[in-house]
Amino acid sequence: MKRLSLFFVLAASLTLFACGGNKSVDANDAQEVADAKGTTYQVDLAGSTIEWTGKKVAYGHSGTIQMTSGEVMAENGQISGGKFVIDMNTIKNTDIEDAEKNGKLVGHLSGADFFDVAQNPTSSFEITKVENGTVSGNLTIKGVTKNISFPAQVTLGENDMTASAEFSINRTDWNIQYSSGSFFKDLAADAIIDDMIDFKVNLKGQKAG
Repeated sequence: MKRLSLFFVLAASLTLFACGGNKSVDANDAQEVADAKGTTYQVDLAGSTIEWTGKKVAYGHSGTIQMTSGEVMAENGQISGGKFVIDMNTIKNTDIEDAEKNGKLVGHLSGADFFDVAQNPTSSFEITKVENGTVSGNLTIKGVTKNISFPAQVTLGENDMTASAEFSINRTDWNIQYSSGSFFKDLAADAIIDDMIDFKVNLKGQKAG
């Protein structure tokens, strides 16, 4: 197998709270999608995970979200394209044991204040360019599309592939402003929700056909 250190993103989206740090990415204008060629790897939806973590001032939360589809194209040992669709209805919290409180948080994340899942049931990421070990792509959340880039570890085999990445996005770039200290200056400190969304992604895939 060829081990590649590439910039690779999957978003999907998605969650409300997150830790910031040195893995944050810049959000730029959407770009033209890459003309992908080569071998196609279909993402193993059951074997792949997208985890989110986050915090307010005094505490944090974590959870998962799932893809409905995903594929990666590779040519000459390099990723040449790919597209991933996230089911926003699958947002889950994994750290709150109380069922009522857990449901309240998930309902809030799914509501109009945040991801407005009823109006925006999916989010997506589509690769736009691969250059010098950097993969850039259009991340669409809540109907807003921005181009982002960041690092990941990718292994391409004859019949399978794996990828892992950790990154953060600023939710306000996708017009998710609820309880953001960047927009609401009169909020009490314990009411402010961090602007950054932190993701940990692990993908598995098999060669199509």
